[in-house]
Amino acid sequence: MTGHQADAARGEHREDSPLIAPDVRDKRLDKRANEALLILTVVVLFVALGDELLDSPMTRITEAVICYRHYEHADPSKLLIGRDGIGPGAIGGVDERHCKADAVQSELALLRGWQYSFDSIPGLLLAVPIGWAADRYGRKPFGLVALAGFVLQGAWPQFVTWFWQAFDIRAVWLSTFSGLMAGGIDVANTLFFVMVSDVASEARRADIFFQMGAFGLGAMLTMPPLSAWLMQISSPWIPALMGTMLKVAGVVALSFCPETLCFHDKQSEASLGQPQPSGGSNDNNDGDHDNDGMHPSSRKQGWKGSWLDKLGESVTFLRNDWRVAALIVVFFGHALVGRGRLLVLQYASRRYSLSISEATLLSTARTVVMFLLYLAIFPCISKFMMRRPLAMSAQKKDLYLARASYILSSVGWSLVGAAPNIPLAAVSLGIAALGQGTTLLTRSFLASLLPPHQIARAYSLISVVEMVGGMLGSPALAAIFAHGLSLGGQWIGLPFFVIGLVSAAFTLVMFAVGLRRNEIGCAEET
Repeated sequence: MTGHQADAARGEHREDSPLIAPDVRDKRLDKRANEALLILTVVVLFVALGDELLDSPMTRITEAVICYRHYEHADPSKLLIGRDGIGPGAIGGVDERHCKADAVQSELALLRGWQYSFDSIPGLLLAVPIGWAADRYGRKPFGLVALAGFVLQGAWPQFVTWFWQAFDIRAVWLSTFSGLMAGGIDVANTLFFVMVSDVASEARRADIFFQMGAFGLGAMLTMPPLSAWLMQISSPWIPALMGTMLKVAGVVALSFCPETLCFHDKQSEASLGQPQPSGGSNDNNDGDHDNDGMHPSSRKQGWKGSWLDKLGESVTFLRNDWRVAALIVVFFGHALVGRGRLLVLQYASRRYSLSISEATLLSTARTVVMFLLYLAIFPCISKFMMRRPLAMSAQKKDLYLARASYILSSVGWSLVGAAPNIPLAAVSLGIAALGQGTTLLTRSFLASLLPPHQIARAYSLISVVEMVGGMLGSPALAAIFAHGLSLGGQWIGLPFFVIGLVSAAFTLVMFAVGLRRNEIGCAEET
């Protein structure tokens, strides 16, 4: 029993005793934390709903513009409406079935592929400096600016395609400049996870991450069918503009969230009615506690030497354990798989002669499996593996589940490329979805190999690897898709054969990365 607790038990009060009882203070902290988490949940919900709602209609609108301009030169007889009578986005100017021509689809794939690559540049340049600034000045202002930049990134292509007769379609690439405001969605995502980590207790943090992921999957599950229905009964512009408004609502909701930097310290100080001691780790938000207690004179170095020293210190863990470097490289493959997911809509539309709205419904099968994976399948399997007779440690369980997920990912994406009909394509997408736990499982296993003060550094490198993978992967997959279209037949699925092959290669890496003798343990009985 602590001194404060003993005083409370005797009904005594000391000068340094808290003004509010610990149990009351804890309840107030929990209430404020829950309020902040509720706001962050609303932000995730609005942004995820909006992004999923506008994805398919913007694909259709962009396709319509490319298609109209193609047939203006290739075959004007297919134009249903002249330029003088055509509306925003050239919707209705050409029958959608004519827009599945290889020339149109190749142009669309290249346009979208380069767009995703360009959109990765702001995050790649600004992730580290914005992260340092957020540690020093607070998360909220940078999160707001980054999220607002993401909204503008989505609104600019709508502006270009609305006034498509005044712009070249490649002008949509200029939306990348909006990300320079604070890194765009990549930085916004990073800051969101940081804000949740600031507010949530260590015991609840993982559960909250999975809950947030489930909300995002719920948006992926419900919005594409709604978007498809709205596109069928009206114009693609209706769901596209609704999606933008939902994302704007997410920015507004985030403005009501309190600053989360040192959240519990600030709330404890307010509850206790007394200031916190100065000093400590919170005063130095660099995230590198190795510099604590350093003499001031030792800090008076040239900026060049200081930065080089920090750079060297930040990557020492890569030399200490080769498995860490190998696992970080694996995230390059995760980025490639993520870009491949974005190609499914166009691939299904072209190969199976589906409209964009019909292809959207097909991709829902994958989302359903992922939703079940996060909410039921993984939790049940995880509990089974950590109980007798297996009684695996959490570290060993994560490694084995990651290996199984990589195998399913490799098999599933290869089958997607080979599926000759819609039912088999839906089943193949479901198998590929079962491998979607690779990212979280690999992160969890990687964290178990590192001391706590090095995990943030490793995750920062993961973000850079993922962004580079996205930048290189998008145009590469677009070019591979275009080549597959030129070959015709089953080769239309060539990008997914490549993704399956890459997943297989990283599966071998996961089997090479094992546990050392001193790391193997059993789960404790609960």
